[in-house]
This record gives sequence, structure tokens and C-alpha cells, in this order.
Amino acid sequence: TWGNRRLSNIRYSMAGVSLVLKLMNALGGLCCVIGATCGAVFNINLRNVVIMMYSVVLGMIFVLIQAKHVQFVNTYFGFMSRWIGRGAFLILMGIIIIDTKIVVTVAMGAIAAILGIVQVVLVIIFRIKSPTASESSDDSRNRVPVQLAMGI
Repeated sequence: TWGNRRLSNIRYSMAGVSLVLKLMNALGGLCCVIGATCGAVFNINLRNVVIMMYSVVLGMIFVLIQAKHVQFVNTYFGFMSRWIGRGAFLILMGIIIIDTKIVVTVAMGAIAAILGIVQVVLVIIFRIKSPTASESSDDSRNRVPVQLAMGI
């Protein structure tokens, strides 16, 4: 019985770590959106406008996938199907949105990058499985093969 209790505690702690990672991702995605938007509003130039456009789109997709499994993300953004890929994405986006002339972009970019670094370290230390592994098994029961859907 002691072994079973210990195993269930490990399961609960892994679920807790996954929840923490999802919250970190959502916060990091929001920081990317806020930082890029502030960068484009307070310092209007072509660089900031382009960064804002793709940061807002990718940041919102990033926040969306924390709440709901979206299949097109796995298709077109395969790196977001793994925790380590999401952490690397946060690091990259955090660094890209930093504009040294605007304090808000520095703060939001630093927060996003630090959250990404912490996430990568947690994934390596706890050896956490990909976030979509359990979701894809549930989703596979409802999936229709492409040939049937297209009438082939």
C-alpha cells in the first residue's frame, strides 16, 4: 500500500507541474502580446509593427492551446506540441519583443524569456511528457479518417 500511495502522489505532483506549466505558458503568451502591442504603439516603426503583428497572432494561439487542444497547431506549429518547444518559443518571443527604448517591452520580454527558461529547466528536471500525449489519445476516438471525410 505504501508503494501505491507513493505512485499516486507522483501522479498528482506531475499533474500539478503540468498545471503550473500551462499557467506559465498562458502568462508568457499574454506578456508577448502586451509587450509587442506596447512596442508598436509607443514607438511606431516598421520593425515594431511587424513584430506586433506576428507576436499578437502567435501569442494568442499560444494562450489558446493552453485551454484547448487545437489540431492545426500540431500540424503547422509542431514545436508547440512539446513542453520544451513551448519553452523555447517563449524564450525566442521574449527576446524578440524587447525594445530598449520602451520599459514595458523590456519587462514583458524579460518575463516571457524567464518563464521559458524556467519551463525548459522544469521539463528537463521532471522529465515531463508532452502535453498533447493524453489529449491526442482522447481525441483519436472522435477523429474521422481523411479519406472518409473527403468522400474518397
